[in-house]
Amino acid sequence: LPNSIILNYGDNDTFPLWLNQEVDGLRPDVRIMNTSYLGGEWYIDEMKTRANEAAGVPFTLPRSKYWYRNDYVPVYERVNRPVEAREAIEFFASDDQRTKVQLSDGSSSDYLPSKTLMLPVDKQNVLRSGIVAEKDKDLIVDTVYIKLSGDYLNKGELMIVDMLSNYDWTRPIYLTQPYIFQKFGLVDYLQFDGYAYRFVPILTPMQNPWEIGRVDADYAAPLLRDTFRYGNLSDPRVYADYFIQYNLSASHARDSFARVAKELLRQDRAQEAVELLDLGLERMPTWQIRFTDTNTYPFLEAYYAASAMGVEEAAAKGDALLREYAQTLIEYIEHYLRFEGAQGDMVSGLIDEKLDQLGDIYYLASYADRKEVVAELNDYYLSLIHI
Repeated sequence: LPNSIILNYGDNDTFPLWLNQEVDGLRPDVRIMNTSYLGGEWYIDEMKTRANEAAGVPFTLPRSKYWYRNDYVPVYERVNRPVEAREAIEFFASDDQRTKVQLSDGSSSDYLPSKTLMLPVDKQNVLRSGIVAEKDKDLIVDTVYIKLSGDYLNKGELMIVDMLSNYDWTRPIYLTQPYIFQKFGLVDYLQFDGYAYRFVPILTPMQNPWEIGRVDADYAAPLLRDTFRYGNLSDPRVYADYFIQYNLSASHARDSFARVAKELLRQDRAQEAVELLDLGLERMPTWQIRFTDTNTYPFLEAYYAASAMGVEEAAAKGDALLREYAQTLIEYIEHYLRFEGAQGDMVSGLIDEKLDQLGDIYYLASYADRKEVVAELNDYYLSLIHI
């Protein structure tokens, strides 16, 4: 969305974003903030300034509160109620001695007086800025609650609380990794947009760590289908080395298609879901991108669910993918079983891992009543007994 701030972490997130913006000239209106740099005083100052066409990050704390001090900030429960985030930061910024806490060494320290901070939601700003679509306006909560974990914040975490305390919902906030917000208890207020998570005032409790955030399929599906680029990965002349494989896995590039497809299934749009699954495997084919549990199992779940909803070809597509994945796992298992003695001990954990993954898809095929596939896997399991 226009005029956004995107919070990222580490080199693999940051440098591609810098390349896109500073070299390719893409999206100069977006402010990129590397949260792993926020412990540096110089970086906080830099984030306050305008860059390209993007306004600075709305920090409010004066330099005297972060310049070579407050590397770690205590958090105490000094009041028996949630405190508005803006009020907590104003308390922290005060020089009044009554806002300090005495430490064991006799010195005093700034601190935050509550672990539960409130962010009031300006619903008109939320809708006007596009943070939430008009069709979802009834899902907007009145207040978002920051629930700080642990007894202290590091300096970077403090600055994120400062930014949020001054947040008026006119400027969208995105994360490249949902766990950037884990310390603040805000993982349940995210929307998955394909390769980034949007901070939204809609409560979506996390069901499992692989499917964090709500999904607006009408927004995310066109991005995956028409906007995002995939570096010619479907071209057999292109070599995807270990580094590419790792980054695609870390960014959940292929499984993003399955996540959005599952939301389409929930909306009874099964045919669209299958088309999106097919596209994901076309853009990042299995012969190019190595199988992992996370980039394959969700596809199988979605194909079989679409079949149960009446899409005729979906089950066959699920079977084909499952057989290919199973064959890959079996090849790994057979290879590792060749080792004996100390070498065998070294790979025993890998054998267990591959057997667990094979068991997962076996139970899924059984649940989906894919009798032929189950029979084939049973044959392999029986062959292991006789080794």
